[in-house]
Amino acid sequence: MKNYTVQDGDTPQGLASLFGFSDWKNIYEHKSNESLRGKRGPNEIKPGDSVTIPDAFIELPGGSSAALLATEKLPLPPVVIDAHMHIMSGNCTPFPVAYYTQLEPRVGGILSPASSRKFLNGVGSLLIVRWFQPFLGWSPRKTLQIGVDTVDQNDSVFSVFRKSDATKHLRDCEPSFLGMSIVLTMDMDLCHLDGYKGQSVYTEVEPPDGGDSYYTFSTRLTGDVNERPDLGAAHPAEWGIFEPWNAQVLATKTACAEHPFRLIPMYHYEPRRYSQWTGKEKAFPEASLSPDWNKPFAELATKSQAGMFAGFKMYTSQAYQPTDPNVPALAEFFAKCAGEGVPIMTHCTPSGHFTHDRKLYIELDPAAAGALSQADKDAYSDARKKRDTYLDAKETFSQKEKTFEDYCAEHSLPLDPHLYNQYGTLAPDLSAISMLPTDPEYWKAYGEYNDARAAMDETGEAYEKAARVVRMHEDMPARLARAGGDTQKMLQDPPLRLKYFKEKHLHPEAWRPLLERHDKLKLCLAHFASDRCLWWHYLKDENGKCFDEDDVPYEKNWVTSIIELCEKYDNFHTDLSYLPLLEPLMPSPERSKKEAQANKKMEREGQLPLMWEGLAKVCKQKHMLTRIMFGTDWYMILASKKKYSKWYEETIKGLALVEERLNLPRKINLFYQFAVVNPMRFYGLPVIADNLKKGIEAFVETKALTEKEKKKHFARTQERMMRNHPILKNLAAVLEKVENAPGEDKGLLYEDQVRFVNVVPTS
Repeated sequence: MKNYTVQDGDTPQGLASLFGFSDWKNIYEHKSNESLRGKRGPNEIKPGDSVTIPDAFIELPGGSSAALLATEKLPLPPVVIDAHMHIMSGNCTPFPVAYYTQLEPRVGGILSPASSRKFLNGVGSLLIVRWFQPFLGWSPRKTLQIGVDTVDQNDSVFSVFRKSDATKHLRDCEPSFLGMSIVLTMDMDLCHLDGYKGQSVYTEVEPPDGGDSYYTFSTRLTGDVNERPDLGAAHPAEWGIFEPWNAQVLATKTACAEHPFRLIPMYHYEPRRYSQWTGKEKAFPEASLSPDWNKPFAELATKSQAGMFAGFKMYTSQAYQPTDPNVPALAEFFAKCAGEGVPIMTHCTPSGHFTHDRKLYIELDPAAAGALSQADKDAYSDARKKRDTYLDAKETFSQKEKTFEDYCAEHSLPLDPHLYNQYGTLAPDLSAISMLPTDPEYWKAYGEYNDARAAMDETGEAYEKAARVVRMHEDMPARLARAGGDTQKMLQDPPLRLKYFKEKHLHPEAWRPLLERHDKLKLCLAHFASDRCLWWHYLKDENGKCFDEDDVPYEKNWVTSIIELCEKYDNFHTDLSYLPLLEPLMPSPERSKKEAQANKKMEREGQLPLMWEGLAKVCKQKHMLTRIMFGTDWYMILASKKKYSKWYEETIKGLALVEERLNLPRKINLFYQFAVVNPMRFYGLPVIADNLKKGIEAFVETKALTEKEKKKHFARTQERMMRNHPILKNLAAVLEKVENAPGEDKGLLYEDQVRFVNVVPTS
């Protein structure tokens, strides 16, 4: 409970609505307001009056809510928070990124070197085939639809709560259940090395002679800032399906306003958007800071500011370092976040989504690049020579193509509706033989065009073959082949490019210098390393050397680093999203049949699978109980409802097993701790609830949507907000109580100190 001093303009029913009560008498008749009743009538208050506001109240049998139940236990609304979720469409990934990171590793072996570049330049036409999109990591659904589906599937999760003994406390409170998802946006427009220049993967080009714009993308071979560009044109179908950052933000806001407090977004801060680049720089560190680097802060809901976003999402694997000297916005950004208590959620696992240029970043560090093997240097040297030859041929072809197409246009020759040239325009239809002219000038232009195209294809095939060798050079099959199949010999040829990228951009230790500078920074390193090899090594020896699933060696285990940072820094957290909860751990990238069989045997015998064994080991360090959050990650983008619910079910089951293993003297329900208390603390949800509400109300009036769209999406926004906002507000008392607990109890929610209640929503 808390005291409130009546202000000018306050009314009895207004105060009831403000604090989440349907009727003023629920406050007025509470036993703590006896002195108020002694001097004021049932519907009378005056400025200066002191009113005691109850924490929450119970919906009594028959629907009555006129009385409050007196109890020493904290009333906890039935809220479950998914602290790490994505609703953005897979179509937010630029196709060149998806091709090199998803498709080529899967089917590169069956694509000829020549078809690879042609496929990359012309595959756009395949993107209109819906069944093909998930194969690339795309989703046929748009962001807005995924947001709607997320709420629907989150509601279905209550069936899991009904079945589990660990969540039996929620069963009688379903009318007030509030399933919340923190949804993380992803700005992937700059997901390549040239993002350092503030340059998007796709670049819009307006033809000098008018006509429709077309879009190009550049593919790199090296990390040289002045590398000769290799431009290709995106197929119109490819660009049409792509969902750029500004469209994703609008769709996310719309979904979150349609379902207020069910979806709470985090704004992706891409610091390279705020690098000013003149084009005269000879190195990446020479970029300057844009004056609007702090503009995204206006999107946030804070204690003193209305907005729609609860904090920031970051993604260093797209790719920059946490303390990157090449990105001038970072220092200012982190200082402001630390000073204002803004939460930051960032990717932290050796796997997951990443830039296709990740093996090039070592070249920005001459000392590190000097350690690359001679085989690596020779492979890149060979590819560079072939690239130059190819680009020369490409320039010649470009000139001949323009001459030929100008001739075709002059004589009104037909265009091929399925063939796009490198300018993004339709190429001549050479199959229309009957319409071709017979004069020598045409055939001369055509002959030069055809010869130049053949030369470009030939040199392009040679270059692509060499480039693919480079791209696959550090993958395990290539390394094993170079070692003649000898695993021990292979270990003498470590993947230094990958190791550099992961250690400098992703490893928890890459964040330590920043935390030493800003020790109050609210930071969550997501996924708790999320690598079966790292967790296997942690179980065996948390302080020993280890390997990840890409066979990259590390001196320090990621899991161990996260535990240390959680202990040292009060505002540091991690989450369980993307963890291999349902998969066997393994000691090396080559799946161990013995390990998999051992896991299955343990499951049959009701023992903890190794993943949960590892988490039990983590939770024996009591400070970790207040630093881990529950999350699901990408499940709603690609997974089915069944798999989404399965994640909840397995997590609840596994955490219950961990509780048994811990055998604490006073029971802590780890699911409630990880899915209620810890996310509340990290995101500060009760504190920003009022300003989130104001931000949603402001967006509902946005001019970015048509009146028809507003009517479609916001028809029930106010009704839903009136229900959900008071439930969220009632979490404040619980958080305040556990955060102010003395000693080792600080931040912990013991099962015997709370009762779940149906909080009556405002009418």
